[in-house]
Amino acid sequence: MSITLEKIDLIRSRANVSYEEAKIALEMSNYDEIEALIYLERNSKIASRSTDSKTPTGPSLWEQIKAFMSKVHAIKFVVEKESDTVINIPLTVFIISLLFLFPFVVTLIILGLIFGYKMTFIKSKTERYEVNAMFDSTLHKVRSHVDPSQGEKSTEVSKERL
Repeated sequence: MSITLEKIDLIRSRANVSYEEAKIALEMSNYDEIEALIYLERNSKIASRSTDSKTPTGPSLWEQIKAFMSKVHAIKFVVEKESDTVINIPLTVFIISLLFLFPFVVTLIILGLIFGYKMTFIKSKTERYEVNAMFDSTLHKVRSHVDPSQGEKSTEVSKERL
């Protein structure tokens, strides 16, 4: 028998080995494809079927969920009044309370914005997302659409503050 390119390609595709390794395996197994695969497996060139099916190709779904939750839990929701911190909780606690106590939490957020509490999402020491700044920006846009002269006045006032 002789070695054909088809046999080498078959061994290469099944065992994920080089041409040279496939050729040597075929020669050592008297040109039998099955025996060549067994030869490669015995010489640790390919993993056996039982261990290959157990090795994960990437992180499992549970590991991905845990990684996501740890990233979300690292973000803090902070409410401050002047220089005093009133609330400092992880984002996961904020989201869970929002899910179960939606009307109550939304009412507290609106009242906090009205009464001058400063709300912030802190991702790291350098990344801060000010809820009040987003609220003020949105409120300014709404006012400028409702009354264009009001929008111009508030822009002038904000320029004077700078």
